[in-house]
Amino acid sequence: PSSTTTEGATSVNGIDFNIGYYQPIWAWEKSMISLGINAELGYNLGNGDRDTKNQYTVYNLAGQSQLPTVSERGKDPAAPGFIFESGLQMNVHLGDKFTLSPIINAGYLNTTHKSFSVTETVYYNGSAYNYDLLSQKESKTSGLGILPKLRMTYNITPRIGIWLEGNYTMGPKIKTETTRFVLDPSIPSDSYNLGHFEEGQYITTKKETSYSAVGVNGGIVFSLGKSSKSDYVGHVTLIKKNGQSKAEISCPEGLLLVEGKCVQEVVVNGKTV
Repeated sequence: PSSTTTEGATSVNGIDFNIGYYQPIWAWEKSMISLGINAELGYNLGNGDRDTKNQYTVYNLAGQSQLPTVSERGKDPAAPGFIFESGLQMNVHLGDKFTLSPIINAGYLNTTHKSFSVTETVYYNGSAYNYDLLSQKESKTSGLGILPKLRMTYNITPRIGIWLEGNYTMGPKIKTETTRFVLDPSIPSDSYNLGHFEEGQYITTKKETSYSAVGVNGGIVFSLGKSSKSDYVGHVTLIKKNGQSKAEISCPEGLLLVEGKCVQEVVVNGKTV
C-alpha cells in the first residue's frame, strides 16, 4: 500500500495469489500488435506488520516497580481480501520470444481490516494494570477500482512462458475507527500516578482513506486451444484482412504446417518428413 493508505488505514503489505485468462479478439494487419480481453481473480493475504509506533504514547508511572511493557493483539492476517477484474490487454510482440503487454482493468475489491489493539501494562506495588493505548475496530471495504499494469512475457516453449509485471491499484475508500488513550498533557511526564491513569481519556477518530497500492507480480502462462499465428504464447488466431476476420497459422522455425497444425520438423537421410 501507498504511504497514505498505510498511515490513514493502518494497512500492511500483502501477497497476492492470482489466476487469469486472456482472449485475443483483434490483430492489426502486417503488424505485431494485437488486442484482447484480460480477466483475473485474485486473493490477497496481508503479511506485514502494522506501523503504529507514531500513533500512541507509552506513559511511565511514578514509583513504578518496573518499566511498562507493550503488547499487540490481533496481528495475522491483517487484511485478507479478494478482487475480480477485467479489461483490455494490448500485446506488442517483440519477435517470437518477448511480448510487452499494457493492461487496463476495472475490478471489484473486497478487503477486511482485522481489529487490533496495543496494550500498555504498568506495574505498581506488585500489581499490574492494563490500558489499551490504541485500538482499531474491524472494518470491511468493498467497491470498484482501476488497475493499470505493464507486463513482459518470455516464451520458453511455443505454449509456455514466464511473465513479470508492475501494477498500480486505485480502490475504494477504507473507513476506519481508531481509539487512542491519552493522559493530561499539562502534567509532567514523570509525575503520572494511578489516579491520572484512571482519569485518562479515550479519544475516537473516524477516517476515510482512499486505497492505493503498488505491486510486482510474476508467474507462468500457458497457451490453450488451437495453434496461433506464430504458435507462441500471446499471439492471435484472428487476422483482419479486407474487412473480414480469418484464421491464419504461420509456424515458427523448426515446425511445419501439416493439416492445419504445427508439427516438429524431422530430417531423415537429408530429407524433411
